[in-house]
Amino acid sequence: MVNIRRLLCMGDSMTDISMNFPSGTAVQAKNEAPILTHPRGDRSLHWSDLLARELKCEMVNTGVGGYQTTQLLSKMQEMIFQYNPSHVLLNIGSNDLAPWNNNDYKQTMDRLRNIVSQIVGKGIVCYLWTCSCNFSQSYPQEKISILDKYEKELNDVAKQYGCQHVSIWDYAWGKVPARLKNADALHNTGEGNFLIAKKLYDFITSLDAR
Repeated sequence: MVNIRRLLCMGDSMTDISMNFPSGTAVQAKNEAPILTHPRGDRSLHWSDLLARELKCEMVNTGVGGYQTTQLLSKMQEMIFQYNPSHVLLNIGSNDLAPWNNNDYKQTMDRLRNIVSQIVGKGIVCYLWTCSCNFSQSYPQEKISILDKYEKELNDVAKQYGCQHVSIWDYAWGKVPARLKNADALHNTGEGNFLIAKKLYDFITSLDAR
């Protein structure tokens, strides 16, 4: 079992508890019974709570809906100092590059590299993850395809800084099955929320087993 003292979840609405399934902002889960290995699972908790319970680690979730790389970069050092994590689970950048925004791609990726570099530079284990979404058909395909490019480039960012990246869905942006997404097509249903926790758990424990 991977040894995680404190897991800090950082990111946007994919991480933000209030944007998915409401629960606590922090969980001390070392003595809780496993959930993800149960055949039916628990579809009523946020994925970060499910993950912490299964990993038997302390978890702090600082995700904020709408966050972009600029905002996270300005708050990151404060959060790391306050929570002193051993591991960080990071999901950021998709709001910067969403079809309704006009942020420069290179500048977004430079900020993301800066974030990862600072985390790793503190001796903290950093896991990168992405979770593709659907969008209104009114957005041109070239705007959406930028997010597929971003997701692929995160593999290079991870390799550059000695960390790992996992893509939650095996679907392109704009092609995620409706059963995994709420009515807004962006955030997760109970099934989607559960599968995020399961995929992250399998990803983290597989790295530890290498």
